[in-house]
Amino acid sequence: MDLLLKNSARDMTSARTFLLFHIILLFNCLPFYATSNMLHSQLVKREEEYTSRLLKTKEKQAARNLHLNPPKPRIQRKRGRHRRYKEKKPKKTKKTFSKMSYEDLEKAKNRQIDAGNKDTAIKYLEQMLKLCDDINKMANHLIELADLLFDCSKFEKAGKIYTEFTMLYPGNDQIEYALYRAILCSFNQTLEPDRDQTKTIETIQLIANFLDRADIFSKYKSDVYQIQHTCHQKLISSDIGICTFYINRGSYYAAQKRLDGLQQQWLPKIPTLESQIILLEITLAEKKGETEIALKKQQELQKKYPDKAILLAANQPTTMSNRF
Repeated sequence: MDLLLKNSARDMTSARTFLLFHIILLFNCLPFYATSNMLHSQLVKREEEYTSRLLKTKEKQAARNLHLNPPKPRIQRKRGRHRRYKEKKPKKTKKTFSKMSYEDLEKAKNRQIDAGNKDTAIKYLEQMLKLCDDINKMANHLIELADLLFDCSKFEKAGKIYTEFTMLYPGNDQIEYALYRAILCSFNQTLEPDRDQTKTIETIQLIANFLDRADIFSKYKSDVYQIQHTCHQKLISSDIGICTFYINRGSYYAAQKRLDGLQQQWLPKIPTLESQIILLEITLAEKKGETEIALKKQQELQKKYPDKAILLAANQPTTMSNRF
């Protein structure tokens, strides 16, 4: 019992001591607590002052920038469109050849001709021919198209259109002009005598069609005769070159056929060709070893064409048999 009382008295004394310690500690910390509250309030006040000064500075800077760089007036756009997209004007659609009318094509063609763009004018004119329903206008357009092609050196296509015109409009006033231009287109496609002469033959056929109406045509008749003579000379030169080639190669039968053709086809038309034919006959006879025929032809050449005989003697090689 005494022990319990002693222990309880000891606990009471400890409790009192602990309570007294905390009371003394509390009274000692009161000044520090007040000081900390005062510092906190001062910091809050300074932060508020700094924030207000910063806001005022930003407002002044924004006002200055607004004065130096005033905002651009906003463009009012249609409702429902996003404001960053500008309203686009509708583009003008260009009319293509297939969508243009006959009148528009004619105006565009004339503009291209005035500007010197003949290739482009040809395209407009070709489309006009598809839409044209007037026979007289169609004839004029065909001649105009062929002339433009001729000026652009497209002789093959131009020649076809000129020929087509002569077949479609045989009684037209421009028939002589169309035939003459078709002859020119064909003649401009002929080659040198040592090359293929198909175009030369075609040109001669066109000339024959023209000369069939020589009693009506008079404007281009002299030019056509000159072209005919040039074509004949080309064919003759070609045959002489082929004959000489066969002689040098030893194909005497083929060479003789060419000579016969020259005598039968060209000699009646061009009598001055006889001297060249005799020279070829002398060369062929010498190559074949026919001395008597070669001598006979030389005498004929000397009698008819002494100048050619002198030239032949000058060009004849010297041998031991005719040296003395």
